[in-house]
Amino acid sequence: MRGLGRLVRVFFPPLPPPLGMALLPAAPRVVQLNAPEELARFVNEPFYAPLSARLASREAGAQLDGEQERRLESFRANKTALQTELKARLY
Repeated sequence: MRGLGRLVRVFFPPLPPPLGMALLPAAPRVVQLNAPEELARFVNEPFYAPLSARLASREAGAQLDGEQERRLESFRANKTALQTELKARLY
């Protein structure tokens, strides 16, 4: 993906292997770029790919601003609270 005249890496969530299948090692000649570690918390979210581009571009000098960091943390806190409430209701 090109962003303002430079290439930006975009990552997509990995596909889980079929249930019961053994994990195969990666081919030795395949170059694997690892997604930024911060993305692991958002692997099942619809904004994973756009966030990956933003986080990967940090290496090129771009950063998340304070508002974006605050919104991500607020999202995580709200989601955790709602999941906790749902689990309590189910139990």
